[in-house]
Formats: sequence, structure tokens, C-alpha cells
Amino acid sequence: MQRHLVAAAIALVVIPALGGYVLVLAGMVDPAFMGNVASLGFCLGLGLLLATPFLPTRDRAPDGLTRGLQAAKLWTTAVLIATIFWELPFVALSYGPIRGATAEDRGVWLWWIYGVADSGYLSAHPVNVAFEGSMVALIPLEIVILLAFRRKNYTRAAIVTLIVAACQFYAISLYYAISILNGFEFISSDPADIILKFIGLNSFWIIGPAVQIWAWGRFLTHSRDIAHQPGEVLPV
Repeated sequence: MQRHLVAAAIALVVIPALGGYVLVLAGMVDPAFMGNVASLGFCLGLGLLLATPFLPTRDRAPDGLTRGLQAAKLWTTAVLIATIFWELPFVALSYGPIRGATAEDRGVWLWWIYGVADSGYLSAHPVNVAFEGSMVALIPLEIVILLAFRRKNYTRAAIVTLIVAACQFYAISLYYAISILNGFEFISSDPADIILKFIGLNSFWIIGPAVQIWAWGRFLTHSRDIAHQPGEVLPV
């Protein structure tokens, strides 16, 4: 059941984004409307992904710690994929085709979607480029985390995840703080842009790291009390 929910979460993210991209390239839909649909899909998909381990399904893990670690693993995987396919191209193209892009620049629609909510993304503002660059810099550590999971080295996964989560939390908090101090100079006044993108999408980079810090903090705090003898591992 939980695998089905994860698949549904992936579909909510991927289908509107990639399907919308194809439709926009073909000139069959309005880029702004499809951008809002894709952003809503991202929010719903990421929300379902993080919630899945905690939902009362028949195959839910019996204890809260394992559920938290499952959510932490799902978030690391989701962020790694998003960073490779969105942040990394943005940083690489921010001074190229993304800079000054409009709705007519359909090839960079996936990045224009968020740029209409924060115009700093379409002007290669140093804050925006640096923010996304900091996310890209975490890619090697996220790979280390997933490898540690695969090898059942939970202590290493815990330590590296806490470092990455703290960096993500700090970066998004700084992004919001700078936006506030600048009087939301680059932020759109459109309700959909504010709710779905500036608040909605970004909030997951607060919620996700918070779940990770909570889960791995519990793991490290209670690791001596967790009943796992040599050869036994947590089911994550």
C-alpha cells in the first residue's frame, strides 16, 4: 500500500511537470496556467511523499522512529532528484537562456515557472544563484546518505543527514529573511505565485529537514535502547 502511495506522489510531481512541459513546447496550453498546475502537483506530491510513512496503512511500520527514518530517506531521495534535474540546470543556465526568460521562452519553462514568482530567478540575482548553488553543493553528501542507507550504516546516515538538513534549513530561512528585508522586491503579488510557489514549494525545504532532524535526532538519542543485535537492521 505504501509503495502505491509513493508511486502516486511521484505521479503527482512528474506528470504535470513533464506532461505540462510537452504541452507548453507544443503550444497547446497557457504557460502560466500550466505552471500553476505543475506547482500544485509538486506541493501535493511532496506532501504525500513525506506523509506516506505515517499514514495508517496495513504495511505501516509499527514504531514512530522507523516511520520517521523512512520519511527522512524519501526526502533525501526526492531532494537529490530535484537538485539534479532542476537546481543544477538552473545554476548552469542562470546566466544563459534562463536570464530574462518570458512565457515565450518555452524551452526553459520548467525554470520560468518559479521565476514568475521570484523575478530574481530570471535576472540571475546573486542571492538566488547562490541559494540554488548551495543546494547543488549538497549533492555528494546526499549520495553518501543513500549509500549509507543501502549499507545499513545508520550512524553515518544520521550524521550526514543532520548536516545536510541543517544546511537546507539555514539556506531556506536565509532566503526568506532576505526576501523580507528587501521588502519582497522580487516577489510576485499574484496569489497563486505566493501560495503555491513562494510559500508552498519552499515550505517543504523547511518541513523535510525538520522531519529528518526529528527522526535522526531520536535515532541518535535512543540508539543504545534500540533492540537490534548484530545482523539485525532497521526496516528502512
